[in-house]
Amino acid sequence: MREELTMNDLRNIKYCNMMEKAVIQLIFSSGMAAANIIKLNYGDFLVSSRGFDRYVSKPSTSEYDKCHDHIGVWCLERLKTGNKYITLSSTETKKSLINYLLDRCRNEGFISADQPLFINENGNRIDQVDISKIFKKLSNKIGKKVRAHDLRKLFVKTLKDNNADPIFIDMVLGHKIHPTIAAYYKYDIGYLKETYKNFEEYLILESDDKHLDLDDSLQLLKKLFFKRNSNE
Repeated sequence: MREELTMNDLRNIKYCNMMEKAVIQLIFSSGMAAANIIKLNYGDFLVSSRGFDRYVSKPSTSEYDKCHDHIGVWCLERLKTGNKYITLSSTETKKSLINYLLDRCRNEGFISADQPLFINENGNRIDQVDISKIFKKLSNKIGKKVRAHDLRKLFVKTLKDNNADPIFIDMVLGHKIHPTIAAYYKYDIGYLKETYKNFEEYLILESDDKHLDLDDSLQLLKKLFFKRNSNE
């Protein structure tokens, strides 16, 4: 029987490069499946950052648009079932994503919305082989075998250990829930974010919070995106 993954194990991400760290933090803080990570584009990151739900034309609360926090809101589709859902990621994750993307901009220039969010050393969209390499490297540092799905399980355990509502957990994992319950919760993004904030502190992997002006850096990324697309 394999040893369970712990928070202390994941703190070995200090040995990872910027892309690897961003992938690990995104999976752990959102419960996102590796298959969804692979399919993400840069445009998905912009959507997650600016408070726009591509699946809902008019969210049921205006508080979401007024919110100035940096919790990521990701609009996804569960590949196994086709179920559309929303999950969230931490401020720490957004910092890692911005650091990684700014580094990419310095190395390769502009990134367009339809380009992959994560690329490998050859400049191609990451695939399952690349995901396996990331977790093999992490496994070697930890001293135990780790798979991407183990992070998803640890995300669920962390929420449960801190008394998260089971319905909230099912929603952010993309599980199918009763239509009546879904109708009550699904479009209230403000509720989902406020609920997530209650557990965000338990999803932090790095205690040394390196300074990064998220607002300024995010605006820089958006300007690069819009400048690129206005010139095409």
